Amino acid sequence: MSTRNVRPFVHLRVLSSYSLGHGLSTPADVCRHARRVGFDTVALTDVGGTYGLVEFHRAAREVGVKPIYGTLLVLDWGQSPAPGDPLQTVILLALDRAGLRNVCAAATLSATRRERREALTVTDIEGFADGVVAIAGFSAPPEGPSPRHYFFALREVFGERVFAEYRAGL
Repeated sequence: MSTRNVRPFVHLRVLSSYSLGHGLSTPADVCRHARRVGFDTVALTDVGGTYGLVEFHRAAREVGVKPIYGTLLVLDWGQSPAPGDPLQTVILLALDRAGLRNVCAAATLSATRRERREALTVTDIEGFADGVVAIAGFSAPPEGPSPRHYFFALREVFGERVFAEYRAGL
């Protein structure tokens, strides 16, 4: 029996040990596991950083899987987020070299803002859309703008390269 993945499917939200408290496997472990279960391609989208991309690149090349480089950012939709506000996330995936530069730049900005305890908004990542696909995750806000509003804000930035998931009742 073959373990080859016959469906055209790739996990696009994969966290490694570089996402402290979220992921357990090293980027190399992620690549080896992907190859072992039959995937030709694997993504790495650690939270707010691209720290593991060099290790990921080397491991993907070593085991023969195509790497997809990305990051997962947590966005603040108001200028002064309050404790308990629902999290809105966006995964940025690089389509090409320009996209990889933009994914890295957006992750750097996110890390800098987090360190300073400042909000990261859609407006902040406007300049990083070239060569990037965005996958957004929205949860229902207790009050204020609807998730539709958030989606259209991202669509203004990423155009047709934005996809969304809405989670009600979280």
